[in-house]
Amino acid sequence: MTDLNLPLAETMDFLVDLLHTPSPTGYTSEAMDKVAMAFATLEMPGMDIQITRKGALMITLEGHASSAPRGLTAHVDT
Repeated sequence: MTDLNLPLAETMDFLVDLLHTPSPTGYTSEAMDKVAMAFATLEMPGMDIQITRKGALMITLEGHASSAPRGLTAHVDT
């Protein structure tokens, strides 16, 4: 798996922009699009980005061991 070396200033700018993006419960598509685009710009080998029928963003990355899957979940609605 590729190590992420994210620059702090750009990461903070992204998070502030995301916090200023309207995303009331039930209408998060604009925020999801921003997050999907941010991940897409990382260009990590083997990364798969999908938005589900319900509007959830699902990103899959291959790890070192398929016998030890991990998950992360977060909310983008305000």
